[in-house]
Amino acid sequence: MLSYFGKNSWALTKFTGDYANNEWRNNMLEVIKILINQLINSKTLWKDNVLSNITNKPKNSASNRNDCIAFIHNNGLITMITEAFTLGSDKKLILSILRDLCTLAQMCNERLVYDILAEKMLNVGTFVQVLNLMKTGLESIEEMWVVKILELAATLPEGILLLSRNLKPILELLNRNLKRTTGDYMNSIVTLILDLTANENCIEEVADFLVTHEVFSWVLGELHKELSKPERTKYKDILMGIILNLSCNVESDEIQKHFLELYIPRILIEILFDSRNDWPSNGSSLALMQYARKSFESYWIYQIMNEEKTRNGMKRYLRLEGLLKAKENIKEALNYLEVADEKQRSIKEITAKQMIAMAA
Repeated sequence: MLSYFGKNSWALTKFTGDYANNEWRNNMLEVIKILINQLINSKTLWKDNVLSNITNKPKNSASNRNDCIAFIHNNGLITMITEAFTLGSDKKLILSILRDLCTLAQMCNERLVYDILAEKMLNVGTFVQVLNLMKTGLESIEEMWVVKILELAATLPEGILLLSRNLKPILELLNRNLKRTTGDYMNSIVTLILDLTANENCIEEVADFLVTHEVFSWVLGELHKELSKPERTKYKDILMGIILNLSCNVESDEIQKHFLELYIPRILIEILFDSRNDWPSNGSSLALMQYARKSFESYWIYQIMNEEKTRNGMKRYLRLEGLLKAKENIKEALNYLEVADEKQRSIKEITAKQMIAMAA
């Protein structure tokens, strides 16, 4: 059956018979769900959760691998599932199938497989149907399935554009489930937040929501806990990405003020010393430089940036073998702070002279 579905784009339509019959269609959807779950749980196809093409597997292993990918990308499959939304089929069943299909594509461990599935779903209107269904009210588990599907949509620029047009209900859905979810679904939630904060067209609105609903402070707290652990995880990287996207790119002074009130430079220093000496160090150094530049415009920003841990941390980074661009940013940050130092000394001297004059 896998080979039949995989190699023939017309196979599903031909196999289903009277697709307009609701009972027949729901039965067919159940068959597809069972097949996808069998693929996900197949010991023949997978080795350490990666789609296998190893020579010591059974002779049909490579064939099964190719058929599995062809099945995921089957136009008839995706079109049929999408059309089922408007034909009265069980919505919970449809969402669970789409969730499983996304999971299967992720398990292939090939970005192209995942991206092609996203393109096909976008082209036939799957994501639009899911977003419409999301606004009707869903059970908690169904909302998690929606997050998994929208995570796939966010891999495409056109998908992000679609999500940005439905931003408020998506953010509300993420916020509802943020603190009651764990494991793979939690990764999907924070990944979706990361993708939305990476888009210049909606980052301000996303940042405002995250601050207003205290999601930003939650992310900050989660990252602080993760940074205390030695192991490197996808979850930790996603949280770092969110913090760096927001601290580097949000233009609103009011939102940036909130970030500083939560002493974001402290966690930026921790990110700066990430052992990879790569994008986390570059991003945190840029954010620290931008905050230092504002320190001679505002005394309270100067006080935050002038904390011993922050300033000494930047000096210590310059003594290590770090990235050239990151070091340039940190040097510039320290230069800005020296200018701010001079300004504060001048203010103190002027104030002291005024006090003496008034006393006389």
